[in-house]
Amino acid sequence: MPEQTIAAILAAALKQEEFVLYGQEIRPITSSRNEKPFQEILVRFQQEEQRLLPPGTFFPILEEEGLIPQLDRWVVGSVIKWIHSGLAIKPEWLVPRNNINIAPDTIGDPAFAAFIRKHVEIARTPPDTLGFEIPWSTIVERGQQMQEFMKQLKPIGCRFTFSGFEGYEQQVPVLKYLKPDYVKISTRLLRTLGSGSSESKAVAIICQRCQSMGIATIAEQIESEETLAEVKRVGINFAQGFGISLPHPL
Repeated sequence: MPEQTIAAILAAALKQEEFVLYGQEIRPITSSRNEKPFQEILVRFQQEEQRLLPPGTFFPILEEEGLIPQLDRWVVGSVIKWIHSGLAIKPEWLVPRNNINIAPDTIGDPAFAAFIRKHVEIARTPPDTLGFEIPWSTIVERGQQMQEFMKQLKPIGCRFTFSGFEGYEQQVPVLKYLKPDYVKISTRLLRTLGSGSSESKAVAIICQRCQSMGIATIAEQIESEETLAEVKRVGINFAQGFGISLPHPL
């Protein structure tokens, strides 16, 4: 199918809300089992299973068409509605913390933080239930905008996760300045665990440095008990991946 046609279908799908949300658990492994549930929010195109598009290929097309900020707004609004509906049915529900991935163009939209604040206020969304996951490349690319984004949303209880952290010395001052709540250690480093290499040993040092700043660490793409054992050994706080739990519809 021509890309232009696919782009038109995706644009229409956004208007008609033909995307669906999944959650994948982020499980505590070195902290209390009584912690609030934690999950990453994943977006799926409803017609993927009909082979309209291979999984994951719609994101580059949406990005090229400038539609990612619109999708991000839909995701945030949908998660807030899901929380509001769940609490209306079961007021005692322990609402999970929800990590929502945010694209660079969305961070650059000065109206996006106001959009979130407005919807959180209207829905009375509980604090500590909305979080935003930002790739390290975006933090480097849009540092000042990232700072303003966090400044607007931290006071209403939003949490922040920086992903793809490599532990380079030049990254540490950024952590101290912006103070995210969580750091996802790069999968490149995690693949070295148990190898005895200097990079493998560096993971434990990263954990110690992050935790000394009050930042929890997350290992993603965990698919085996062996890898999970290594993650526990070096003191990482949370684990995520198919070896932890499969994505599930919200």
